[in-house]
Amino acid sequence: MRSNRIVFRADGGELTGLGHIMRCVSLSEMLGPAFSYLFIVNNADEKVKELVSQHGEAVFINVEDIESEPEAISGIIRQDDIFVSDGYFFDTAYQEQIKKKVHKLVMIDDKAMHFFYADVIINHGGLSEIPSYRTAPFTRVLSGFDYLIARNEFIHAASSPELRKISPVETVFICMGGADPFDITTKIINVCLSFDYIQRLNVVTGAAYAHRSSLSNVLAADSSSRIRHYENLNAKEMVQHIAESQVSFATASSTAMEICCVRSGLVSGIVVDNQNAIHQQLLANGCCISAGNFITASEAHIADCIRQIVDPGVLGKVIANQKRNVDGRSAERLLEVFTNLAA
Repeated sequence: MRSNRIVFRADGGELTGLGHIMRCVSLSEMLGPAFSYLFIVNNADEKVKELVSQHGEAVFINVEDIESEPEAISGIIRQDDIFVSDGYFFDTAYQEQIKKKVHKLVMIDDKAMHFFYADVIINHGGLSEIPSYRTAPFTRVLSGFDYLIARNEFIHAASSPELRKISPVETVFICMGGADPFDITTKIINVCLSFDYIQRLNVVTGAAYAHRSSLSNVLAADSSSRIRHYENLNAKEMVQHIAESQVSFATASSTAMEICCVRSGLVSGIVVDNQNAIHQQLLANGCCISAGNFITASEAHIADCIRQIVDPGVLGKVIANQKRNVDGRSAERLLEVFTNLAA
């Protein structure tokens, strides 16, 4: 039996965030024309509908509970599909039902909350997570930088053989997620503005950013016009602004991994618990300086992180570690995995 179609099942939106949706979109880009793609999204808003429809067929459902979903989508999925889910509510019972209806089941997961019946689990958050998984005997767990899921523009940047030379530090990139509910963005901006040698801040926010008025006040007070604010950038634009920045701030999320692809002195940390795995992976491999918990970190602590990362020796090691760990070949590895699953 051979499957040529991958069905992605994930939810998201402006209020809840697009992380799960974007990982599925990115994976479809990485696998390319070897497969056809169908996205199933529950209670999708117009932004999500437009996004996923650009990357394959799309079916939008309105199901009230996860228990009834497998039956509700039974007429959509096929016996020869590879079914890929990304989300924390796809529990053991859901997996068992879906696995009976498809060729193979793949789960993108970074919490290890359930017992897993998936054929493959992908968690690019770190090898330390593998012992946490309770799985069926046939389940294969793929973890770490080798299986990084990122948009093609970042994978291409990571494949560059050149080691980036950074000197001096003049520009800082700041992207604290699409929503940034704790407004870490303005905290970091205020700290960066206290350093005279930082001449430009490339600040990126998403559609769900809830603190526009606070940021507007900071922008209005920036008499030196050092801040450049961008919203909803595409992958090409993100690569461009990271590449022109010597230092970057991001939570330990997909954005931090993307920064490693482009190579920039990274200061990272967490705002929610499910970022711990990526945070530990980045630290263990020397790919960032840690700010710890961005919510509780003081401005003085963030300033210390800047002083540490701009040290030429520290910055050079971080860049070299990023290059060594993120080799730009994860798309090749994942394509091989899915080709084998399809056989």
